[in-house]
Amino acid sequence: MIEEVDSNVKGVNIGDEVVIYNRLFDGTCRYCLIGHEELCVNGGLIGVVTNGGFAEYAVVPAINAIKVPKNVGLDEAATLPVGALTAWHMVFDRAGVKPGELVVIFGGATGNVGSYAVQFAKLAGATVIAVSRKASKVKDALMGARRRLRSNAGGGSSASERVK
Repeated sequence: MIEEVDSNVKGVNIGDEVVIYNRLFDGTCRYCLIGHEELCVNGGLIGVVTNGGFAEYAVVPAINAIKVPKNVGLDEAATLPVGALTAWHMVFDRAGVKPGELVVIFGGATGNVGSYAVQFAKLAGATVIAVSRKASKVKDALMGARRRLRSNAGGGSSASERVK
């Protein structure tokens, strides 16, 4: 929650509930200028190159404070700056997933980043197959996947053979 705001800051106010995008970036380097602030040569992570991270209070640039809409819980919003952005960059920036493509997500498909990757690949129009060793988590965590496969945990055909 925002406790104090400098007089020059616009867009956030005292009392706003926010999540912090933990990547510091300058907006001027060659990577920032092409939309890849996560690679900023002059940046770093809050809590690594600055104090903060696990502090009770932290001072962060206003651009790093992302307002949480009233209809979104803080527990859900807290996963966005790392889990969702990592998956977003994987699906859209790195893989360039297009409608109709087949996307198979191995390992970690039921975790934070993997669950977002399933959702984003589906959003991109791909057919999604998610593979996980944690059968108990697969059904709930992987909504949106066309097929959910439990990876080989000792016996039977491997997940890669079943995907074929």
